[in-house]
Order: sequence, then structure tokens, then C-alpha cells
Amino acid sequence: MTNKDIAERLCTSTSTVKAIIHQACVKLGARSRGQAIVIVLKRGIVRTDEMYTLDELADMLCSLGSQTIESIAEIVKQKFEQVQLPLNVESAPSRR
Repeated sequence: MTNKDIAERLCTSTSTVKAIIHQACVKLGARSRGQAIVIVLKRGIVRTDEMYTLDELADMLCSLGSQTIESIAEIVKQKFEQVQLPLNVESAPSRR
């Protein structure tokens, strides 16, 4: 989303949006909006499934650079690797 899109959605000015984004980047130690997104996802501060529809997520990802998308993909990969499947999986009953 652009600063203008965010401002319209929040009924505020683009300068307010820019200031808030800048403050968030400073607090997170991020050099850019894209890096801030990666940081909050990595730290678990924001869960995208609770905030955005799939269409909104797709639009947001399309607006990010390839390096940011690769970083997000790596985070998702690490999360999937951390998930452990149950060891005692019951098999379907056999037919006799």
C-alpha cells in the first residue's frame, strides 16, 4: 500500500503516515518499510493471517522488492521446519 492509500484508509494525512512509518522503522532498527515488515514478522509481533485478506497480502507482496520477499519466504520456511508432526499418526482402519 502506498502512503496515500494508508492515509485514506485511516482518514489522516500522508505526512502523518510517513511520520508514523519513520518512527516505527526507528524503533525497530529498520532501514526501510520492507525491512520493518520482515522484522515484525520474524519477531511474531504481527500475524498477517489476522490482519489481511489474501488479496491484500498479494498486493502488499507485489509492492515489496525481491530481497524482502526472499527474506519473508525464508522466515516462512523456518516456521514450517519448526512445526513437528505428531509421531503417533493413526492409520485408517483396515477392511476385512
